[in-house]
Amino acid sequence: MGLKGANLLAQSEKRDGTEIVSYADFFSYAFIGDFLVLSPDPKQTRHVVDTYLNHQTLSSDSHFRNFTRWQPRQVLGQVYVAPNLMETYNPFGRVLWGTGNARMNDYMSRLSPVIEPTTYALTNDGSGPLHELHIPKNLLLWMIGSTFGIADGSALHSNEAFAKESLRTVYSAEAVFQTTAGNGRYGTLDELIAAGLISKEAIEKYGYRIDVTPSGKNFEATAVPIEYGVTGTLSFFIDESGTLRAGDHGGGPATIVDQPLA
Repeated sequence: MGLKGANLLAQSEKRDGTEIVSYADFFSYAFIGDFLVLSPDPKQTRHVVDTYLNHQTLSSDSHFRNFTRWQPRQVLGQVYVAPNLMETYNPFGRVLWGTGNARMNDYMSRLSPVIEPTTYALTNDGSGPLHELHIPKNLLLWMIGSTFGIADGSALHSNEAFAKESLRTVYSAEAVFQTTAGNGRYGTLDELIAAGLISKEAIEKYGYRIDVTPSGKNFEATAVPIEYGVTGTLSFFIDESGTLRAGDHGGGPATIVDQPLA
């Protein structure tokens, strides 16, 4: 370390072949493969080593694998904001829509959509650096909604907007359920509600009936106006692909052949 007599203070311990060197509980380091871990707190260094040895790394995390799949294999820089960290921000639990939009305030406070990871990658294929940031759709919609809001003037159009967001919430909830309680399969609406991923009251309050039909590694979800022409005219459809579709079926359900929404 360049300090005379530093070796006299060094304490070494091994965990499955990985050596941790600490200096009087003031500073520590360890080599894990090709990586050097440094910390002023030896406990944190031990935590990193133990986590690695227990295979609790990002590469073993399903959220990390699923939401960084879009990135090329070779990256110069990478940022991954995990769901649990995003949840500490959780804008959906706050009423930031303005006093003039009570319906949106009420809806968002009840819906509490599942927050997905935010990812960033820096690459260079020879033509210069490329920065890519992927923001979860539900977070982006919140940001837009908090700026513009949805006018209370048309209950029908508001209901349709709520129905679309409900299906997007179902899609996010199914992605979480599949990698956790579902153990690889998608869940029914009751299972999503029981897991705390969806609020039953929120999705049933705005003039649309939500139905979810899981089938192993696939699912289909529809939103149909309870009273056609009064609570809504468009019907909506989403499946495991995440593509939201819509069509006017006179009160009947939308299907996979309907036009996708932008």
